[in-house]
Amino acid sequence: MNLKDTNKSYGEISLLNHWLVATLVAVLLTLGFVYGALPKSEARESVINWHASLGLLAIPFIVWRIIWRVKSGFPGDQEKSKLEISIKKTTHILLLMAIGLQIITGPMYLWTEVEPLPFFGLFEIPSPFSEKIEWLHETVEALHKYVANPLLIILLSLHFLAALKNIFWNKRKTFVQK
Repeated sequence: MNLKDTNKSYGEISLLNHWLVATLVAVLLTLGFVYGALPKSEARESVINWHASLGLLAIPFIVWRIIWRVKSGFPGDQEKSKLEISIKKTTHILLLMAIGLQIITGPMYLWTEVEPLPFFGLFEIPSPFSEKIEWLHETVEALHKYVANPLLIILLSLHFLAALKNIFWNKRKTFVQK
């Protein structure tokens, strides 16, 4: 069992980190879409509170993921062409940047309306602003929504398709530790 990445494969820490963040991002995206589809109601407010709470929970794991990946690099490129390596790294970097932007714009989305950031009803992190900042709120709202859909959806789809290509076309044991 390799805890750390090698130049040929991802280690156990990277795999845990990847699947933890992937699960959180998938749930957050789903809750975001459900929120957008619901009419104004108590259920809609409950969904956004869950979304915000899970987003707050996800922040340390996402930061950990970004730092770990920047520090560890991208192993397993020995058998790939320069084009494949470039596409892989670009997609990974854009994906990490998009997810990183979400953990900044999410809290700012609430705080620029002078709303606290909830955490599962246990506590709230109050807004650092004393009054609504309309132009900033509109900016972070647009960024949060448009980075999630379509940008994050496109990048996640590319990432997923690349994983399928590695498994079925290249016959790589992507999900098996070497």
